[in-house]
Amino acid sequence: MKLRIFFAVVLAAMLLTVSALAAEAEAIRVAVIDTGISETAIPKTNLSSGRNYILPNKTTTDTVGHGTAIASIIVGSETAGIKGICPEAMLVPLVYYAKNEDGGTIKGDGVMLAKIIRDAVEVFDCKILNISSGVLTDTPALRDAVAWAEKQGALVISSVGNDGNDTVYYPGAYSSSLCVGAVNDANSAPADFSNRNEAVDLLAPGEKLPTATMKGNRLLASGTSFSTAYISGVAAKLMKEYPDLTAAQIRQILYASATDFGTTGYDRVSGWGILNLEQALDYARQGCLFRDVDSSKWYFEGVRKAAKLGLFQGTSAVEFSPNQPTTRAMLWMMLYRLHGLKPSESTTIWYRDARLWVTANGISDGTNPNCTITREQMAVMLYGYASVFDYDIGKRADLSKFTDSDSISSYAKDALSWANASGLISGTGTQTLSPQGSATRAQVAVTVIKFYDLVFGGVRGT
Repeated sequence: MKLRIFFAVVLAAMLLTVSALAAEAEAIRVAVIDTGISETAIPKTNLSSGRNYILPNKTTTDTVGHGTAIASIIVGSETAGIKGICPEAMLVPLVYYAKNEDGGTIKGDGVMLAKIIRDAVEVFDCKILNISSGVLTDTPALRDAVAWAEKQGALVISSVGNDGNDTVYYPGAYSSSLCVGAVNDANSAPADFSNRNEAVDLLAPGEKLPTATMKGNRLLASGTSFSTAYISGVAAKLMKEYPDLTAAQIRQILYASATDFGTTGYDRVSGWGILNLEQALDYARQGCLFRDVDSSKWYFEGVRKAAKLGLFQGTSAVEFSPNQPTTRAMLWMMLYRLHGLKPSESTTIWYRDARLWVTANGISDGTNPNCTITREQMAVMLYGYASVFDYDIGKRADLSKFTDSDSISSYAKDALSWANASGLISGTGTQTLSPQGSATRAQVAVTVIKFYDLVFGGVRGT
């Protein structure tokens, strides 16, 4: 009997351990690259093993207090009565700044920070990296590490600084990081202390925020460090609730959903605007990545899918410009990406690789890259792609039903007949096809997604 009880207890313990490990594996892992985290203030269930890079023989227990305050904003603190923005997140303390035995403080440099960033992604499997600090010197090691982390699908979030001027800090100044400034406690303007420069991407609450001390007490704190933690918490929340979103898409949603402030669009005072949490959640729910692509528009789903698949990019970080014309080079690039190819980063002409590829495969003659593409030219390129790669091109429609069928160029008749029969290109009215009309970005996005579904059956996921 005792033996059975013993095995039952062991089995229960094993199941609890497996359950705990599974929960930790599923949680969004956030690297807190800071001063460590106090287990007195932050629930142990929100903490995973990290590393002390300043004093390798020491633990990751906070000796300064800054890291604990950051952690409390992200996941909360029961002892301090703070709920936290994403209480389900798993924090990984990576100590970059600490007190030594003499009571003095030691902070790592850019090279150490670069090492920590790489470890955060590669060793500790973190999807979000909170860096509520920075260095004044741009170092190749740090720049490369942040760019590498972005390519690995991680989101590096850093603070702009608290000097109240245009001083630039790294890694916040890198385009591959999300740089956060502070909005005042009225949520109406940048905080006086928040730096203003070309690095800032977004403003978030940063004045008089409730934080936890190392002893677990409540303390109001101000600074862009805490604004950064706020954004990290929101990013973790979006990742948790919408796991299909990539880090890059979450970043774009945060920009697009922000409340614009000051100069329309981007400005060096507020970046893309002030964080709008409810709107960010709404954008994420809809899969909306652009301010000017409303979910009620006929082209919304086509633009959403094209952007998610990486086929079409916006004209800025927050706008798609659906009614602007599409150039021939843009469609070359879409088809190039549709085929699973990526352009070389070293090329100075963004469409160079795509033009060489469409020309080599007979999809286009590669001329006039900056000219607006017409509807019949779009049909010809799609027809060429389908023909070259052995997809069905047998369908035909009677185009004489359109009153402007005589304006179709002879070289485009077969392609346009196939495109119309296949449901790719329909009329612009009840009786017109507008073959010579310009194809807008919205029209091209919708048509290419229809083509994608036709030839691939949507198997690559949208």
